[in-house]
Amino acid sequence: MITEDGNEHKDLLAAKVTAEQAAKAAVAAHPGQVWTVEWDSDDDGRAASWHVEVRGSDGRTWDASVDAATGKVTE
Repeated sequence: MITEDGNEHKDLLAAKVTAEQAAKAAVAAHPGQVWTVEWDSDDDGRAASWHVEVRGSDGRTWDASVDAATGKVTE
């Protein structure tokens, strides 16, 4: 999100949950290997979150959203 003052990472800098913590939370919810962790601060009215892609040992992919304030995992 780019604001008028040029601070495009305001939400990211304010996040209480780091990318590493989000990855750990996602793997705890769905065992496997983390493939990607991306910041998601879309302007769709939802709270900022981490998008984590986890691949299980069976080769299936699981996409998780991890709340940047609470660390709660949702699918």
